[in-house]
Amino acid sequence: RLCCVDPVLPTTTGCGRALHAYNDACQKLVRRSQEVGDDYCAIRVLKKLHYALVNEMNNPDRGQAFRHKSYLLACDTLVEMCRLYRLYENEPRAQMCQEEFSRSITCNHPPKSH
Repeated sequence: RLCCVDPVLPTTTGCGRALHAYNDACQKLVRRSQEVGDDYCAIRVLKKLHYALVNEMNNPDRGQAFRHKSYLLACDTLVEMCRLYRLYENEPRAQMCQEEFSRSITCNHPPKSH
């Protein structure tokens, strides 16, 4: 199974390249999982990526640009997760993910674009 391989987001402060590399590695795992018909794994990787991005967008130790990029990438992963949940007729789960994300934005005030 592809899900056995989990990329790890480096904890160094403010490295945008590391964020993109992590996102790209996870997205590659999602695509490979879907290619072999393992949508369960694709959703699992997307969830892990999404929650890591939400964590980073709310991390006060990260710079403004890093947090904003994390927010944008988290929005993208949310859309894809919800699409997959809806594909498998799991609307309640899709709604729950959207509500959780909305709460994380409301509670933590992510950086705004300039």
